[in-house]
Amino acid sequence: PTMRPSASTASLEDAATALAPLRRVRVDLVDLRYAPIVRDAKGNRAPKRVIHGCTTSFLPGTVSALMGPSGSGKTSLLTVIAGFVDQSHVSGNLLVNGERTQVGKRLVGIVFQDDMMLPALTAFETVKFAADLRMPRRCSDAERTEACDAILNELGLAHVRDQLVGGAARRGVSGGERKRLAVGVELVTRPALLLMDEPTSGLDAAAALSLMRTLRTLASRGQTVVAAIHQPRTTVFDSFDHLVLMSKGHALFDGAPDGCVGHLESLGLGLTLPPRTNPADWLMDVIAADESLGEDTRKLPEGWKNAKEKRVFVVEDSDASGTDAAAGKGDDDDDGSARSEREGASVWRQLRVLTVREDKSRRGQNLTAINAAQMLVMAILTAMFWWQMPDDTDAFVMERFSILFFCIIAQSNAVVFACVNTFAKERQLMIRENAKGMYHPLPFFVAKTASDTVNTLVMPCLYATVTYWCVGLKRTAEAYFVFITAFALCILVAQSLGLALSCAIPDVQVSLIVAPMVILMLMILGGFYVTFSNMPVFIRWLSWCSQARFGFTAMVVNEFSGRTFQCDPNGNHAGYGTGCPVRGEDVITALEMDDLSVGQCLLALALMQVGLRIAAYVAMVVNFTRLKQ
Repeated sequence: PTMRPSASTASLEDAATALAPLRRVRVDLVDLRYAPIVRDAKGNRAPKRVIHGCTTSFLPGTVSALMGPSGSGKTSLLTVIAGFVDQSHVSGNLLVNGERTQVGKRLVGIVFQDDMMLPALTAFETVKFAADLRMPRRCSDAERTEACDAILNELGLAHVRDQLVGGAARRGVSGGERKRLAVGVELVTRPALLLMDEPTSGLDAAAALSLMRTLRTLASRGQTVVAAIHQPRTTVFDSFDHLVLMSKGHALFDGAPDGCVGHLESLGLGLTLPPRTNPADWLMDVIAADESLGEDTRKLPEGWKNAKEKRVFVVEDSDASGTDAAAGKGDDDDDGSARSEREGASVWRQLRVLTVREDKSRRGQNLTAINAAQMLVMAILTAMFWWQMPDDTDAFVMERFSILFFCIIAQSNAVVFACVNTFAKERQLMIRENAKGMYHPLPFFVAKTASDTVNTLVMPCLYATVTYWCVGLKRTAEAYFVFITAFALCILVAQSLGLALSCAIPDVQVSLIVAPMVILMLMILGGFYVTFSNMPVFIRWLSWCSQARFGFTAMVVNEFSGRTFQCDPNGNHAGYGTGCPVRGEDVITALEMDDLSVGQCLLALALMQVGLRIAAYVAMVVNFTRLKQ
């Protein structure tokens, strides 16, 4: 029996002043084809036909199912309808309320199988951040909060309002609650068309039924609900109003679910549904057998093609009349035009909201006891080896060089590797949210990197401070502040380098292979292991691209300028300069670091950091555009 909408504890209409008005949308697909450009085994780019001439209609007030095995094209069809693909790869007609146009971003909500919500946010915060980014600018914060609470009540999530979403490493809401929460994120714009990919996947029977009741409740208000589903239980299968059966991009049936079995049995192929068998299970078995025949000998696609020529199936909907198209024409301007863009958050608001979200998403991670303990152990070990070096003899000049260079490379290398994974974790999330029109890539990049910068700097600078005074470097406040400034800039450059590698190389495994090679080259070019004059001429110029060179030079000049060192009475003369005592300037000259001042080095580091940030952003946008397609 068909399930009826359950009574809701609250209504979305309670927040009508803060939610965009619900429009009724009918979507018609006429001979729709989708053939994206993909690479074959030899690396050649060629179109791959994913959707083969799909013709169907999705009506307001109905819950439709796209059903088929993996690889049947269900998810691809959803993304085509949502407008998330390169439209140059799409042919045929997609009609919205009778007009050939794209479904506007504010008209459609899409929930993917892997919802990718941030585990450290609460259920309310997850919906609230979506509301802050997607609801009209005219809405006040109180109206947004009211709308979010109404949505949570509507979806039966009020009891987990302040509970963390959770994930693989953190306990949170249940699987069914997580699915409903993903729906809630989309409801902040009151979409007329709701698309869902495998909504019941991984849910038990009770959770799947609860979710389907939610979808039917939404459809009862006039929303058009379309769900891609693999092999539903009988109760879930019976709850759909409309079924499109798919296999390898072909439509095998389009109509009422209870007519699908009869259609297949009427094809004369000897197909019969066994008693007490789940129709969905049987349909999947039939499709699997048909797919094994090969593309040229398959019977089911041809059977549906012949059936369509004999009759035209229409989903009955008493409210889906020609007036729907007329009613929708005037409102659709909000979605594909500049007015739609003005409806969302401004760039400044996007930056503020994303910065707060990024900070909250690190809940329980910032400056943890483990990170503090790690830095403390490193500081203790460093102090043990370089404890209070004497500053009245030249015997410890080399030790001063080594501790300065060690501070740079030890912390910088760790930062590069940490940052390589920065965008890998949230790249797909950013692609999806940007495709929905939630924000521009620039505010996301600035918010992400700004939050990372604070967390990246704090612990290393504490380590450097402890190390500086424990090992006995130049004991003046001015020298310390120059040292810590150069050190912090080196860390920022290392972070920017990690970001650039992460953005330029989307594959994490490849970036983790490239990063050590880049780091090793920059270390060698720093001037500690090999002086600049002894480097090969053809590679010497690359030292100007090494943050280690500028950071090390600034620290050496800062440490040795204006100092004198007595020759070691035991005869361990370092050999810098021409006599005793050894002048600090002679040491700087011997290391070939007298061509740059501290100020020039700090300026170079600052410019490198800015340049790498710009390169990282450009690479992110380029790869984002490519991956989105």
